[in-house]
Amino acid sequence: MKSLLHIFLTSIVALSCACCHFNSSVDGVLPEAEMLMAEHPDSSLALLEAVNPSELRSESSRALYGLLLTQAQFKNYIDVDNDSLIAPSVNYYESSGNDHYKMLSQYYLGEVYHKAKDYSKALPILIKSYALADDLQDHFWMGMIAWSICDIYNSSYCKVEEMEFAEKAMENFKRANIQPYMDYALLQLSQAYANGQEFAKSLPIAKSVKDSADIRKNNALRIDADRIIGISLIGLKNYVEALQPFYEVCSSKYATNSDSLYLGLVLIRTGNIEKAKSVLINAHKSSNGLENWVNYEFSMAIDEEKKAIRYLQNMESDTDSILRSLLNRNIAGTLTNYYEFEKKLKDAELKNSHIIIWCGGILGSFILGGLTFLLIRYRKKQKIAIEKNIVIAEVLRATMAKNTQWQLSVKTLLSDRFEILDRLCRILYENSDSAVAKKRISEEVALMKMQFTEDRNMLNEMSCYVDKHYDKIITKLRYDFPELKEIDYRLIIYIILGFSTPVIAMFLTDNKVTLIYARKKRLKNKIIGSDSKYKELYLQAIFQGAEN
Repeated sequence: MKSLLHIFLTSIVALSCACCHFNSSVDGVLPEAEMLMAEHPDSSLALLEAVNPSELRSESSRALYGLLLTQAQFKNYIDVDNDSLIAPSVNYYESSGNDHYKMLSQYYLGEVYHKAKDYSKALPILIKSYALADDLQDHFWMGMIAWSICDIYNSSYCKVEEMEFAEKAMENFKRANIQPYMDYALLQLSQAYANGQEFAKSLPIAKSVKDSADIRKNNALRIDADRIIGISLIGLKNYVEALQPFYEVCSSKYATNSDSLYLGLVLIRTGNIEKAKSVLINAHKSSNGLENWVNYEFSMAIDEEKKAIRYLQNMESDTDSILRSLLNRNIAGTLTNYYEFEKKLKDAELKNSHIIIWCGGILGSFILGGLTFLLIRYRKKQKIAIEKNIVIAEVLRATMAKNTQWQLSVKTLLSDRFEILDRLCRILYENSDSAVAKKRISEEVALMKMQFTEDRNMLNEMSCYVDKHYDKIITKLRYDFPELKEIDYRLIIYIILGFSTPVIAMFLTDNKVTLIYARKKRLKNKIIGSDSKYKELYLQAIFQGAEN
């Protein structure tokens, strides 16, 4: 009987372990799929499609699964026509504390709406995602998001904004230093400048993209660059030079109907009417704005004014249609989003109103207790600060009492403030328990610190004084070490003027003496390692003290 019971219990434990292992292995697929995503998105997609979402054990795993599967679909050029997969991930990461996944889920939600041409929804989500990537200083994803925003502005005919985000995309991909994104970001930037009729900017960028494409043997990129070069040359009215890039584009397998129309336009502008006629006859008829424009030019070139007027009317009709579409899309989308948001806000307010009433008293108690704590903490910090400033005041007073050339100069610079500080210190000696005197001394030290850190006239005067009396050492330092920070020059000035390390720490690093020692050590190493002919002068002044 006991042996049967033992076998039964062992079987249950083994079965439980097997189930746990199975579920664990399902969750374990997600990190593996994530690692494969960048270089092998097809393998990542295959792994994720084999997962049964119902077998994922936690909400975090389900959120990551939705994010990764959406990402894999986009990377494998699979159309995602709704937000049902990514929206739960967005909701989860909104409050999860994982800022990278929060940014990424927002980006792919924006991309779902972007691909669906629902720009009024896509744009604010992508802008929020860009801000999150900016907080993370993730330049690759800042570039990717800026790229998408740029494309939306292009589709919405917002040329200024398109150029702005094309520049952001280029800047961030350059910082990330990842190819081929840098080349394609440059291509997008040149295209944005051309769309904004900044042809003098778009042309050299497109030429640099073409050079890079030649080096990397990327024919598709080369043709894209040639296309923008040709369009830029048309914009600059350099029609003869525009012929060559469009001949190259039209003879490639990447040619489009628009390329033939541009070639036809260039041939018309250069007087090659017969060649233009042959190109336009073979071009696919699409009745788009570019085709109407080129046919208008051709009709005018062969004196067929009636046809030209008809094409001109078609162009006007196309422009009106685009304008109406944009206005309807923006107004309808914005209003719909606003009313939906307002409705959700009202529902949330109604739902939470009872909770707020019950929690109000408790919250008030916490606030009162918190304010009391902060007040006590503030007073304690204030007391510590006053005591520190009194110590600094004593050090300053002792320093000034030496009456050397350097200390006399500092007295002159401080003028009345030193006299006030000296008088207050004497009052404190006579009345050791005077809280008022302590507070006044602390205030004077704070004002003195402000003079030595923020008063440009004071800083310039000290620099000039040190230069005058110490062989123009600051001017020489600025020439020999232009890469030094302003705080380094100020440190040297304070050392030469005879201030002690605690006083210098008060002026420069909020009383952090160790930082002053570290900065002095870095300065010494830099000077020793230099080939400056004034090396000994610097070392003597900074590390042995100025001669009095």
